[in-house]
Amino acid sequence: MAFKCEAEEPCILKEPTPFVGVAKLGESSVDVVVQMWVQRADVRQVRSGFLEKIKFAFDQHGIHLPYPQRTIHLQNSTDPMRQHVGVEHE
Repeated sequence: MAFKCEAEEPCILKEPTPFVGVAKLGESSVDVVVQMWVQRADVRQVRSGFLEKIKFAFDQHGIHLPYPQRTIHLQNSTDPMRQHVGVEHE
């Protein structure tokens, strides 16, 4: 999808050749790197437009970006403030 989105953007230079690859396999993610070259004056426009196109393509293909989630286990306590934030108060 990244190559297709890149090919549709006329401001992205053809040389050097754009690169898309896996940068890291995270705990619950596959981090992808996209490298492309543009004229300095086009950087903001291309970055913003490219990210919008990638998000739209993900949505069209049913790929959802998860939000980070944490599970917090609280110890039994009768003090609601301590239960909430783990801090004692006076």
